Amino acid sequence: MTVYNAASYLRASTESILGQTWEDFEFIIVDDGSTDQSRAILDEFTDSRIKRLDLTHIGIVPALNQAIAAARGRYIARMDADDISLPPRLAQQVTALEADPRAVVAGCSFVEIDAHGGQRSIATPATVDGDLRRRLMVRNPYAGGSVLIRRDPLLAIGGYPREVELAEDYAILPRLSAVGRLTSAPEVLYQWRFHQPSTSQRLRAQMSATYHMVKDALWRSGPPAHRSHRALTACAAYYRGLEVSTNRVLAAQFLETECLLALETLKRSHIAAGLRQLVALLLADPRAWLAVADDLPKRLQRRVEHNALARRHRGAG
Repeated sequence: MTVYNAASYLRASTESILGQTWEDFEFIIVDDGSTDQSRAILDEFTDSRIKRLDLTHIGIVPALNQAIAAARGRYIARMDADDISLPPRLAQQVTALEADPRAVVAGCSFVEIDAHGGQRSIATPATVDGDLRRRLMVRNPYAGGSVLIRRDPLLAIGGYPREVELAEDYAILPRLSAVGRLTSAPEVLYQWRFHQPSTSQRLRAQMSATYHMVKDALWRSGPPAHRSHRALTACAAYYRGLEVSTNRVLAAQFLETECLLALETLKRSHIAAGLRQLVALLLADPRAWLAVADDLPKRLQRRVEHNALARRHRGAG
């Protein structure tokens, strides 16, 4: 876990890791030159599993890579200092990776919370490699701090890429997917905090440009393979049939992703492929369109919030 001026939420985030049901881990905490009370808060913790690295401020990616270099375990779990990992997180993600020896990274379902811990929305990444790769072409399927990665493949690709520091959590996924499979634990195991002081919003404008650069690279070889309405129906039925609490949300967000993928295909001027995919989706489940339409006002409101904050910071600079 990297920390930079995270005093407001640091105690809760640290306790959430120490309270995991999977207890066999080392907890590497890198304080990246905090100037608030973060180091004093960390000093309160005496758990022998904690390994501290106190640095002058070098930035999130170098700090992450120093933590990775210091790690000794087979798996690397990322954790953000203002988020919360629910108690079964590590146990269920280890299970997901061990169930598929070719998988190199596991995410999980997560809820977006506000500064006070109130729930804003839920996100449920697909659990199948092919579905996650398709979702990757329109967005990061995971919350950045929610992933568990096999250490050896992570070291083999050089850790997190410095050249895309503002979107390192997204940029690393195509590199990992080139050396192995993607997977995810279906239950909600993580709380991702959306609040004004967070780095992801302070630098939203630059971050958005970096995300688009990563996405553009994924689309250079053209749109993903077409899926028939029968294939879409079968995939949605698979997710609805999972014996987990998130099964209906998984199915709905799988179809939503396919809709967004079709719209992105049209946006990038692959007109025939995009229309063909939209028709298949309409035949598979017309309610997918209703789900997108119902969620659209929330997405637009978030975009307004992000853009307004970015304008304020540009003006302050």
